[in-house]
Amino acid sequence: MYIFVLARTAAAVVIQILRMMLASWHHSRKARALGYGTLPLFPCNDVVGIDTLKQSPVADKKKLLPELSTRRIEIMSEQEGRYVTIYMLRNLDRDLVFTIDPKNV
Repeated sequence: MYIFVLARTAAAVVIQILRMMLASWHHSRKARALGYGTLPLFPCNDVVGIDTLKQSPVADKKKLLPELSTRRIEIMSEQEGRYVTIYMLRNLDRDLVFTIDPKNV
C-alpha cells in the first residue's frame, strides 16, 4: 500500500513538471510567432523568488503597494537603461508579468 501511494505521488509530481515545461514551451513558441521579444526579469536574491514574494505583504501592511510598484519600475528602468513598462517577476518559481502600459492593462 505504501509503495502504491509513493509511486502515485511520484507520478503526479512528474506529470505536473511535464505540464509546466510544456506550457512554458508553448507560450514561448506562441510569443515568437507573434513577434514578441523576451521580457526583462526583475532581479531577485534567490532562484525561486521568495524575497520578492515577501516584499508584497510588507508593503500591503504599510499601505505602500503603489510605491512598491513604482520602485520596481524604477529598478527595472535603471537595469535596462530605458523606461520599462512591462517586466517579469519570479514568485515561488512562477513567472508573473507586470505592466503599467495602458494598452496592456
